[in-house]
Amino acid sequence: MYYLKSAALSLIFATALTLTTLAEEITTGNLLPNAGDSDSNYQSVDNNIPNVASSCSEFTLNSATCLGQEIEVTATGTVNASGSLVDITTNSDTTTQEKLNNGITLNGITIIQNCEWDGSSNECGNRRGAQDTFKTTIKILDSDGNTLASVDQIRNTDAHYYSNALKYTDQVIYTGSGSNQFDWTWTGIDNDPNPLSLGGPNLLGASLTMTYENVVLEVETQTALQEVSTAINATEIEESVNVEIQEEAVALISTVQTIAAAPLSTTTKVVQVKAAIKKFENKTGATVTKTQVTTAPAVTTTNVVQSSKIVTQQKATTIAKQIIQSTTKKETINEEKEKQEEKKSEVKTEEKQEEKKQEEQKKVVSAQEETSEEEESSSTTTTTETVSTESNSEQKKVQSEKVKASITKLMDKVDEQVKDIAKNLEVKNLIKLDAMVNDQASLDLYNVPFYLPKDIYLDQLPLSDNRLIYRGITLSNYIVNDKVFIKEQKLNELNLKKQRLLMEIRELKNG
Repeated sequence: MYYLKSAALSLIFATALTLTTLAEEITTGNLLPNAGDSDSNYQSVDNNIPNVASSCSEFTLNSATCLGQEIEVTATGTVNASGSLVDITTNSDTTTQEKLNNGITLNGITIIQNCEWDGSSNECGNRRGAQDTFKTTIKILDSDGNTLASVDQIRNTDAHYYSNALKYTDQVIYTGSGSNQFDWTWTGIDNDPNPLSLGGPNLLGASLTMTYENVVLEVETQTALQEVSTAINATEIEESVNVEIQEEAVALISTVQTIAAAPLSTTTKVVQVKAAIKKFENKTGATVTKTQVTTAPAVTTTNVVQSSKIVTQQKATTIAKQIIQSTTKKETINEEKEKQEEKKSEVKTEEKQEEKKQEEQKKVVSAQEETSEEEESSSTTTTTETVSTESNSEQKKVQSEKVKASITKLMDKVDEQVKDIAKNLEVKNLIKLDAMVNDQASLDLYNVPFYLPKDIYLDQLPLSDNRLIYRGITLSNYIVNDKVFIKEQKLNELNLKKQRLLMEIRELKNG
C-alpha cells in the first residue's frame, strides 16, 4: 500500500513500468566522421581523441584547409558534421526513437592549437594581430531539423602544440522527447584586421558521444500497467496533507488510470505518464518517486508490487504561502458575505435614522419656528463628530479581533499539516511575520497625529531697546582718526611733493 505522509510531504507513487531487463544508461562511441581514427601527432594531452585531418573529406569545411594532422582556418573558418541519432549500435544495443524520447546528453571534446597571434607565449605560424578566438556549437534536433537544445561556447585561450595543446569539453542535455539528429560545428576566428592565409586557430582532434537510457517497453509492460492501476486503487492520502496537493495527487492518479486503460501503444502510455508526472511536480513542488515492480515466479499469475517510501520535503516558505493562500481565500469569501449583510443592515438602519430625523425636524419646526440655523448646524456637527469617533474605535476593535482569529486559524492549520517540530516553528514564525507586515497597512485607520500641535508663545510682552549705542559716531569720523588711514594720507602727500620736485628739476635742466 502507498501513503502520502504529511510530516515530510512525501509522495509515494507507483509509476515505474518495469522491463524484462532493468534500464541501463549507455554511452555511444564517437558520432563524428573521424570515429576510429588515431590521435594527431601534434598533441599529447589525450591520446583517445582522434585527429580530424585523416577524415577531412567527410567533414563540411568552410574557409578551412586540412594540413598534415590538423585543420587550419583563414579569417573565419568552420568545420561541421551532422547526422542521425537513430539506429546507432553500441555493443548489443541499438538506438530507436522510443529510447531517445527518454532524453539524451551529447558530450563534445575538442583539442586545439591557438598561437598564431602577437603576444602568444608560444608564437607560431603566421603570427600577427590580436588574440584569436574559437568556439564549438552542438545542437540536438528533431526529425524536422528544429533545434531542441544547443550549447555555444567561445574561447580565446593561448595554446601551443603537443603537451601545451588545449583540450576542452562541451555538453548539451535535452530531457524531453523528439531527439532525432545532431549538428556539430567548430569555428576558428583570426582576429587580425587583415587576416593572412591559414593564420587562425587550428583544430587537432575532436569527438562527440551520446548518453541515453535503453528503456523499451516490452510485452510484460501491459501486466505492469495493470499492476500500477491496482496499486493506485490501494493508494491512501492522509487528511493532514495540504489540500492542493491532495487534489492534484487524486487528479494524477485518475490520469494514470485512464492512460493504463486506454487502447494505446506501450510507448505512448509511458510518454503520457511521464508528462502527467512532470506537470504534477511543477505545479505542487512535490516529487514523484519511482518504485520497482517485480514479477512473481512463472507458476503464479499474480504479481507483487514493492513500495519504497522516499521522503520529499517542501520548503517552509512554500508551506507557509500555501496555508496563507488557502485561508485568505476562505476569509475573503466570508468577508464578502459579511459585507453584503452589513450593507443590508446599514441600509435598514439609515432608513430608520432618516425617518427619526424627519420626525424630529417636524417637531423642532413646530415648536421653535424662530430658532437660528447656527444652533441646528452646531448640534448636527457635534453629533456627527461623536459618531465618527465611535465608528473608528469600533473598526479598530473589529479589525484586531479579525487578525487574532485569522492567526489562530493559521496556527491550527500548521499544527495539522506540519508534524516536524522544527519546521512547524519555522512555518509559524513566517506566518506571524507576514501578518505583522500586512498589519502595518491598518495604521492608516488610526487618524491620530503623533504630536498634538500646541502654541507655547502666546501673550508675550514686546521686548525691544531703542537706545543708540554709537551716538554721534559715523564712518567718516572713524576713518579720519584711523592710524592706517593717517599713514596712507601722509605717504600720498610725500609722493605728491616728490613728483613736483622731479618736475621742477626737469624744467631747470631743459632751461
